[in-house]
Amino acid sequence: HLGYADAEAYAKWAGKRLPTEAEWEFAARGGVAGQRFAWGDTFRLDGKYMANTFQGQFPVKDTAADGFAGLAPVAQYPPNRYGLYDVAGNAWEWCSDWYDPAYCAVSPENSPAGPPSGRRRASRGGSWRHMIKFNRIAARSSLDPSFRYNDYGFRLFADA
Repeated sequence: HLGYADAEAYAKWAGKRLPTEAEWEFAARGGVAGQRFAWGDTFRLDGKYMANTFQGQFPVKDTAADGFAGLAPVAQYPPNRYGLYDVAGNAWEWCSDWYDPAYCAVSPENSPAGPPSGRRRASRGGSWRHMIKFNRIAARSSLDPSFRYNDYGFRLFADA
């Protein structure tokens, strides 16, 4: 439940930074290309939920079939192959890039960065408030950086 400036300020205080969209996606994929989700191509693996997402009649009633109605504590589902938890579902994660709707179509091949300015910041990962189609690794969203929602958070990155 924090805005972009809050996430950026914390990252700076911690001596780290927010990831670009490209960095976020690379880390979320866990070294595996071409899969819809961090764990494979099907939403449920062996009948088990692999991420915290909305189930039920959206937006009226979340049945909590995955074990949580609303935000889940960290690490309730298996990590990806890099050991990162919650790269799908639970909370959208702010990225440092300004949002560009054509990002995937126009970005350079290696570590693309978003545009130098804009009105909305990019976010990745999906959240508990969204159905599974928004919780794929490639799913993107954006938000006015001054807004705060209870399904927004961040992940810190550091340069090697």
